Amino acid sequence: MFGNMKGGIGKSTATLLSATALSQAPFNKKVIVLDLDRQGSLSELRELDKDDTNNFSYDVRACSVEDFYSSLDELDTKYDLIFLDTGGKLDNNLPFDKQEITPILLNTDVLFVPFVAGNFGTDATLKYLEYAFKIKTLKKSKGHDLDIIGFVNMYIKNRKEDNQLNNYLNEIASDTGLKFLVNRLGFYSAYRGADTIKSLYKKDPSTTQERNLKLWINELNKNLE
Repeated sequence: MFGNMKGGIGKSTATLLSATALSQAPFNKKVIVLDLDRQGSLSELRELDKDDTNNFSYDVRACSVEDFYSSLDELDTKYDLIFLDTGGKLDNNLPFDKQEITPILLNTDVLFVPFVAGNFGTDATLKYLEYAFKIKTLKKSKGHDLDIIGFVNMYIKNRKEDNQLNNYLNEIASDTGLKFLVNRLGFYSAYRGADTIKSLYKKDPSTTQERNLKLWINELNKNLE
């Protein structure tokens, strides 16, 4: 799952790129994306893509939190990877155990938290991380684990804001112990224009964009194994 309270930092795009790549060669995993976001962006995109084909390498299903919870055992036996696309909003008026996203994270194995340069001036991300680490502690008390991993999204080389972001992330890692992916997901128009049909992953990349995605997907996959 890709999670953060902030909007516009590429959670759905990262989900799309990952699911499409890992469901096709050379990975060929059985993948489903559960669209739990009220905006339904990925499930809507899948419906649009049906105009071009009905031969998809992975499933996309719009569902509620209740549906997700009730079908989890069935999904675990059928799929290698279950990607969750969900909003990350926390309700300040609700206690920890009543947050809508709590049952989702309690049933999540790996949480990837994207960070974007120029979008880290508020405490929203740290608040989300604080909440996620509470979930991790709760899961650990029950004999399970939640692996929380940060990564840089929409990266542009040599941009001042990205250099500042690197210093910010070093502070977060020092304060919280949060792990980060070494490889950053770049800011490329092809990523933002991806569909649910064709993987952008290239085993033998010939462009900077293709090399970037290959390195990022390979590292992501290692953290999912």
